[in-house]
Amino acid sequence: MTPRWFPRILAPLLAVLLALAALPTVSLAQTDRRCFVETGFCIEGRIRQFWEQNGGLRVFGLPIAPQQQEQIEGHLLQVQWFERNRLELHPRNQPPYDVLLGRLGADVLAQQGRDLFTFPRSGPQPDCHFFPAAQQNVCGQFLAVWRASGLEFDGRRGASEAESLALFGMPLSGQQTETIEGKEYTVQWFERACFELHSENAPPYHVLLGLLGSELRGGLAARPLPLPSPSPPAIDPPPDEASARLRVREGFVVRRFAASLDTPRLMAVGPDGALYVAERGAGRVVRLADRDGDGRADAIEPVVSSLTAPHSMEWIAGCLYVAENDEVSRHCDADGDGSLERHTHIVALPSGGAHTSRTLHAGPDGKLYVSAGSSCNVCIEGDPRRAAILRFELDGGIPPDNPFANDPDVRRRSVWAEGLRNSIDFVFMPDGQLWANHNGRDNMIDTRAKDERPLEELVIAVQGGKHHGWPFCTTEHPDGDRTPGAGPYVEVPDPTGDVPRAPPGFGCADAVPALFTGLAHSAPIGIARYDGSLFPPEYTGDLFVALHGSWNRTPPAPCKVVRIIIENGQPVAAEDFLEGFQDHPNQSCGAAWGRPAGVTTGADGALYVSDDLKGQVYRIGRKPAG
Repeated sequence: MTPRWFPRILAPLLAVLLALAALPTVSLAQTDRRCFVETGFCIEGRIRQFWEQNGGLRVFGLPIAPQQQEQIEGHLLQVQWFERNRLELHPRNQPPYDVLLGRLGADVLAQQGRDLFTFPRSGPQPDCHFFPAAQQNVCGQFLAVWRASGLEFDGRRGASEAESLALFGMPLSGQQTETIEGKEYTVQWFERACFELHSENAPPYHVLLGLLGSELRGGLAARPLPLPSPSPPAIDPPPDEASARLRVREGFVVRRFAASLDTPRLMAVGPDGALYVAERGAGRVVRLADRDGDGRADAIEPVVSSLTAPHSMEWIAGCLYVAENDEVSRHCDADGDGSLERHTHIVALPSGGAHTSRTLHAGPDGKLYVSAGSSCNVCIEGDPRRAAILRFELDGGIPPDNPFANDPDVRRRSVWAEGLRNSIDFVFMPDGQLWANHNGRDNMIDTRAKDERPLEELVIAVQGGKHHGWPFCTTEHPDGDRTPGAGPYVEVPDPTGDVPRAPPGFGCADAVPALFTGLAHSAPIGIARYDGSLFPPEYTGDLFVALHGSWNRTPPAPCKVVRIIIENGQPVAAEDFLEGFQDHPNQSCGAAWGRPAGVTTGADGALYVSDDLKGQVYRIGRKPAG
């Protein structure tokens, strides 16, 4: 094959001095602006600073578009495209991480319909650098290039491994032969680049970088890419049944976004900006796009069907990963026609018994995290993958740095954290911490105590390799106070008579307690960190949690959506955000008008809430001024 992305002329990676000596003509139209006559585009501000500090022309190439707002993996960001990469502004991150590079190597492979997971894997090889997580080697002249360049993080001369990794990313393939304009060359794909060996050129021009940015943008001086979804609607839809029934916090409006869904649960924003929903009762994932920007889904569009009780999904490396009751599956568009026709089984999950939902998210380390609830109320599980959060490679393999990667029980090797009775959803915070909810046990101690204990763990900072208490312990304040809210908390032994004997050496003092709790049996399902721009600034970084409400508490724990306020990286307070699902406080949530399940921030900055009882999705936007 002759890949479309290989340009006829490629600039060398290593010709540092030559590149600096031949910098393009620039004009300083403004004090902070640097413009290039070759393409007609300028760079300025933080992007210019980052471009100049980290190799400039030789690493990123010329700008081929203006700095503009685009939708990247479901988020609106300020970005600028260059010949070899895309720079993204993330102002909430501390420098140097406030500017991130796009994963254009993976993006180009996806655009070409090539599945990166089909590349052959290998073990360590002599005189090579082996990447265990990717199961790939970088060798020879490619390794010399990889080690010679990197983003500047530490202020020291030369490139450290972390700096090289930040620039190029992990290898996606080994060295392989591909045809470029009728000739065969050795190439190697990385997350953010593609190296090619041109032995006909003298060093340092023998190793060249593909112009992946130009390929994805369609050539130099490309027109700005249109947003895949419209801007937030200026006017919300007219009042409807949802707005008449539900009560949202002052300053916001709620409207029905979609209806006639069969048990919608967790949601995700796709690369096209549309909302994707796991329609659990129908065994499918559907797309809810709002192409005309009227604040309502245009239609219910099936994307993947014939699934087993799908509960959550996430777009990873251009493919849709789905957490089903008994497996994780991956669905890719192999031929570029917009349909996900390539279906791959990734890994089997334990099933049977209680707590049948499964949830997955990609971690900042590039691994796949999956939660699987317990099979019972209180017991010692026969399968260590139950009541746990699991961690896999994206192809379903076991990461070698998993805490139990060498356990004699092969099932336990995928376990990342245990003692979590039913963590239905979780989120990764900016510092990389995994925060989950944790649905506690039922029928604790006696008929009176069970209504107040255990406190529902709305936020727990999950620790890799650690035990989080269930079924032996419960979270309480150190002084025994049972008021829900912010900590500190400790894990103490559960005094109920049905608690099994703990294994030798286990103590509740070693278990991880909650950070923030709610009313007993509140049943948190969806959790999302608000990172949109539609809400007031004080909402940025806070959590929204969908409480499903109780089935066996008197009076019932209400079904509602709450906002958990984060200050200095810790949850400090909670407030009701969306209410009105119950007819009266004593109504069971199972018999209520509706029942919130999932919550997510949309590409337009609105908050979306799924209702698995009513079969609807609600959109919460900002009330217009005046």
